Amino acid sequence: MERQACSIGDATFYVGSVKPTDGPQVLKLFAEAFGSTADDRWFHWKQCGSTTKAIGLWDQDDSLVAYYSGVPRSMIWQGKKLDGVQIGDVMVMPKLRGILSRKGPFYQVCSNFLNTFVGEQKAFSFAFGFPNDRAMALGELLGFYRRTTEILQLSWNTAHATLGFPWRCQQLNTQHGGFARIADKLWLAMQKDQGDYVMGERDSTYLQWRFIDRPDKEYFFFCLQHWWGKPAAIIVLAKNAEGVELLDVIGRYKYLPTAIVAAQVKAKAIGFDTITSWASPVVADLIGANAIKTPSGATMPIDNMSPLSDQLHGEKWWWLGGDTDFR
Repeated sequence: MERQACSIGDATFYVGSVKPTDGPQVLKLFAEAFGSTADDRWFHWKQCGSTTKAIGLWDQDDSLVAYYSGVPRSMIWQGKKLDGVQIGDVMVMPKLRGILSRKGPFYQVCSNFLNTFVGEQKAFSFAFGFPNDRAMALGELLGFYRRTTEILQLSWNTAHATLGFPWRCQQLNTQHGGFARIADKLWLAMQKDQGDYVMGERDSTYLQWRFIDRPDKEYFFFCLQHWWGKPAAIIVLAKNAEGVELLDVIGRYKYLPTAIVAAQVKAKAIGFDTITSWASPVVADLIGANAIKTPSGATMPIDNMSPLSDQLHGEKWWWLGGDTDFR
C-alpha cells in the first residue's frame, strides 16, 4: 500500500505499508510506546518475513507515529486450512493517544490494515490477536473487533509431581535433524484428535520460527516418551523469575495430562514449586484437572469485518501461552 494522505483533526498524516528499511523508526516508536527497547534482531525476526504485513502512520516530519502489524498463522478448522493473520504489535506515539477524534491514529492504521489484507480474495481470510485492554476496548468501540474467548491462567504445585512407569521425559536438541521429524509426526497425530476446535498449526516450521529462531527469549523443548522410546508429546517450557511456564504441548489428547505432569517434574527438578500456563477454556478442560484456574486478563478477539469471522466467532478456540506473541 503506497502512502496516502489522511486528516486527523486539522493535521495531515500519511498512511501506508511499513518496509524493512523502516526498522529504525519502528524500534524508536516501540521504545516510546512500550517504555522498553527492542533491537534489530527482534525486528527482523518479527517483522521481516516475506508474508508479514504492517501499516504505519507518518506525520508531516516523516516520523512514524502509529504502527499496526500482523503475522501469518495457518489455522485448522473442520479439516480445512485457513490463512489467518495474528495481529502483533500495535503502537501509537503516547502524545497522540488522547486525540479526540473517532478516526485517530489507531483507526487509521487498523482500518487500513484490515481493509487491505483481510477478507475474501485478500491475503488473509480473517484476523485475530491478543491485544491489551486499551487496544481491545478501542477496537470494539470502533467496530473492528469482537470478543471470542477469555484466556485462563492455570497453576500447578510441583511438590508431589512424579512421572512413573512407563514414562520418561528428555530434553530435545532442536538443532538435531531428528527434531523436525518428531515434531511433524506428533503434530499429524494431534490433528487426528482435533474435533471441532479451531487450532493454530504446530508443525516444525512454526516451532522453528516461533520459539527456536526468536532472538530475545529462550525456550526449552522436552519429549514425553514411552519407556521403549516412542514419542508421545512435545512440551515447550520457559523459565522466568516467578517460575516455569508451559507455552505449548503437542501430541494426542490422551497423552496431554501426562505431559503436564512431566512439565511439573521438570520445573521441580530446577527448584520451582509452581508451574503456570495460559489456556483457552477448552484446553483448560483437557489439561487443567488439578490446576488452580484464575482469569489471566487476556482476551482473544476476532476481526469484525471479514465474512469468515461470522462463522468462527462462536467456535471453540485452542490457545496456549505460546500462541500469543509476547510470552
